[in-house]
Amino acid sequence: MHALKSSLRIIGSEALGEEAQGLEDAGKRGDTDYITALLEEKGGRA
Repeated sequence: MHALKSSLRIIGSEALGEEAQGLEDAGKRGDTDYITALLEEKGGRA
């Protein structure tokens, strides 16, 4: 996730870079509720 976050910011997608940061932080905390909620919000499957 770290590399993806950096790449998104380099190409100018700050909003997606922030979402990637949130996912990275949630993963470090073990916050599966945050990850699941974001996936559902984006139309993905958890």
